[in-house]
Amino acid sequence: LNLFRSDSEFAVCAPSQLFRAMSMQQAIEFGGSPFDGHAGYSIRGTFIHLVNLEEEEMRQGGARRARSWDTALSQLELHQRLGSRSRPGSRSGGSRPAPSARQSNVTDQTPAQYPVLLGHTRPCRPGFGEKASQKASGSASPKAGNTPPGADARGHADTSSGSFKDRRCRRNFSFSVDNMSALLSSATSVEEVLMLLQPGFFISDLVAALHLIAKLLEASESTQTFGAGGSVDITRDPRFLGLIRETRIRVLELASPRLYMRTIWALGKVSIWNEDVAEITSQAALVLPSLLSQCSSQEELSKMMWGIARLSDAALGSRGSNHRASSALRHLAGAILQESNQRIPALSAQCLTNSLWAAAKLHLTGEHTESFTCSCLTQMLALRFREVSPQGLANSVWALAKLNVCPAMTFPFCSAAARHATESPELLRQFMPQELSMFLWAIAKVLRRSGCPSKKKRGGRGGNVPEVFTAFAMAVAEEGQRRQASFSPQGLSNIAWALATMDMERVGSARSFLLAVAKRSAPELKAFPPQAIANLCWALSKLRSDCMEVVEFTSAAAQQATLRRNEFSWEDLAGIVSAMMNAKLSQVKAVRNFARWLAFEVSQHCCTVGTQALLNIALAAARLGVDACALEPLAGALAKAFAERKALNDIDVRQWLEVRRYCGNL
Repeated sequence: LNLFRSDSEFAVCAPSQLFRAMSMQQAIEFGGSPFDGHAGYSIRGTFIHLVNLEEEEMRQGGARRARSWDTALSQLELHQRLGSRSRPGSRSGGSRPAPSARQSNVTDQTPAQYPVLLGHTRPCRPGFGEKASQKASGSASPKAGNTPPGADARGHADTSSGSFKDRRCRRNFSFSVDNMSALLSSATSVEEVLMLLQPGFFISDLVAALHLIAKLLEASESTQTFGAGGSVDITRDPRFLGLIRETRIRVLELASPRLYMRTIWALGKVSIWNEDVAEITSQAALVLPSLLSQCSSQEELSKMMWGIARLSDAALGSRGSNHRASSALRHLAGAILQESNQRIPALSAQCLTNSLWAAAKLHLTGEHTESFTCSCLTQMLALRFREVSPQGLANSVWALAKLNVCPAMTFPFCSAAARHATESPELLRQFMPQELSMFLWAIAKVLRRSGCPSKKKRGGRGGNVPEVFTAFAMAVAEEGQRRQASFSPQGLSNIAWALATMDMERVGSARSFLLAVAKRSAPELKAFPPQAIANLCWALSKLRSDCMEVVEFTSAAAQQATLRRNEFSWEDLAGIVSAMMNAKLSQVKAVRNFARWLAFEVSQHCCTVGTQALLNIALAAARLGVDACALEPLAGALAKAFAERKALNDIDVRQWLEVRRYCGNL
């Protein structure tokens, strides 16, 4: 730690003597003649020992133990001229032994780089640092009559075997750099790990602490820690942020793919993004591609991919422009994908599904992505989905829907996956609600891309959708209705959208699911995101307009869109009013009022709204029976906006002509 650094030289002494020191002052005294050219041992082990002892009582005649860098440096002011001092006599313990690899690992970090780690080691009494500093700088020798047992007249420790002080030291010395791994492995909570944080950790211990915190958070399903001010989110805890900062400072010491993997996975698990994380990932993107061949475990590769995908999401969701960082992460993920492609037979089912999910999340494209995807699908089909978890199955199908690669194998794989999921009711019940909605959404996406159902055969009964997919959709609808309370608003809307996309909205269980969702959700729409409301409106518009559930839901949707205008995009609003038009709800007063209000609102923002959204709103307002005079401001604004834009396509022209005729402009 170079705590005693002065002109690039270090105070050195035998650890066996330093460990007997009960104050930083005595540590210096035991240090013997400093700067004698034998820089074998640093005093960092002693410093960690001193700041971590549980008891903080004042030793009679000695300085209080240091609890922070500021306190330690204040106590060392008496000895800032160590180079001019001399200590007669030889030190107890004889000649200085040869340094070990761990004891001689002195870094170039300065005390100023560790304010967060040490500042939050353990709760300190108010004013503790100031009092200790005053005591240390006031006098270098104890007052008469205050000599503690086991010390001489100067307050120095009695180093004879079995002395009071020696026994006390051996009992209390339970924390050092050398046994940090054991202490971390015994921690059972995030708070315990954060309490152990100290400067002087080896980089492997820093990474182990990050990894353990992420694992403990995963097990507890919470991101809260408990600081002095109460419950704190882990991403705002100064101790955790200090741990990340320390890792960033020493990122060049990460010398193996395993250390990088554990770091990236932990940061991705916590889903945190800041300047320190950006620098760590940038260094990883520079160094890791040349080290990937050294990965002894295939699991490390998939975990890195998973962590990179999570970090990319966190980067895009944070403030500021992080496109450069996201690009670096995708570059690193591409290199991992290339290495993984050479190890497909050795990858476990979980590794395969996690890697596919990460590739889709990162929007990877290109030859290597397609080759890897096809190899993964081939491997899972050969395994007949053995050892593939419900989450892994849903993630794989979702990845195929997002990646849009390997079309020759996508349809057969999705068919096999849907058939496997419906083999037994017990298996379908093992899916979490989010996994079920994601699975069915992906199936519908793949079917629509392949041209199913055919527009010529639509009629609300599945059209030309293969039976394996209709059976799966019906099973998900039944399970969704049974567990409706467990689904998120977005999950419910995804299932509704998928059923309507597969043209199954009027079939048995699918219809029952849609009506049940409409009835239950109408009073709770204030908690639904705009996209979920728009998707549900579109799906319900394909049912008969005389359904009371549909009328109540669309009325509630109109109210929420009006009250929460700033939350809805113009595309969402256009989708909602178009769904009302398709459902032929012109007789509903709330619907007509919403269409009139929306027509007026969009007429004030025509220059910033897309052509398709403008025409959808205008046409829906006209067909829902909004007064022609109320639509004239919108028609005039549209004419002015379209005059400045490129030519409309045939469909747009027909819609625009219908609006003009309705307004009497033709």
